[in-house]
Amino acid sequence: MKKHQLLILTLVSSVFLTGCQFYGIWPQSYDGIPINNNPEGNALFHETGELTNYNQEMRYPYMESTEILLAPDVDNSITEAEVEDMEVITFEPGEYIVGEDIDPGRYISFMDFVDGTEAAAIIVTDNDDVQILEINLEGQAHLYLNEGYTVEVVSSRNEVMFRPMIEEIDRITNDGGFVMQGHHIIGDTLPSGTYSLESLELLLMRADGTPQVFVNTATNLVVPFSMGDLQTLSPEDYERLFGGNEDEEEQLLVELNDGDVVINERGLSMSLVE
Repeated sequence: MKKHQLLILTLVSSVFLTGCQFYGIWPQSYDGIPINNNPEGNALFHETGELTNYNQEMRYPYMESTEILLAPDVDNSITEAEVEDMEVITFEPGEYIVGEDIDPGRYISFMDFVDGTEAAAIIVTDNDDVQILEINLEGQAHLYLNEGYTVEVVSSRNEVMFRPMIEEIDRITNDGGFVMQGHHIIGDTLPSGTYSLESLELLLMRADGTPQVFVNTATNLVVPFSMGDLQTLSPEDYERLFGGNEDEEEQLLVELNDGDVVINERGLSMSLVE
């Protein structure tokens, strides 16, 4: 009899604790670690699109850098007239030190594309061993390389080229608002002003050393569907997902000022609106 009573008490207690967890009396957890709600962070995200949470530096290592705001002391950019004499440095997969294997300066990195299967990644680490950039090279990337930085090229078979930036012909922002991969200092490679964010996220280091991440939940550029799923979408769903967003009130606007640094690792689209 006592065994039955103990079993019933255990079942009732389990149901009660489960209910408490569901309704918020018992803290929610992931892998046994309590998840703390952050009302201030949630309100800020819904109001401005800025993402704030615990241990953000684990996802965005650049946030720990104290050097990412620094442009190289030397300017090795060249003019269009000097293109024929331009030195292009070819790096095979491996690690290279700025100041030893390549001069400090502003560079455009790229690959030779032949059949579309080329792939390479570039990882840049500063003098404090903080990873300030990691990109899968998708075309061209703009890099500020300071003395002592480490540049790692990761690829199974492709070489990566580095050439000095050409002021007159290198377009940091392409047609449609797409921004070249890499680092951009506002007032240098991108103008200051108010931008409408059209891609999923915008990574920033403000001129005063404050890191920020803005997430655009209304973007049409990142869609969690496979190609097979697209065949099952109704015309209304297709228009909702891929149709143009012309409602200005739904735009995520971010003010960028001189000295701020934009970190573009995964593709960035934003348009200057004012």
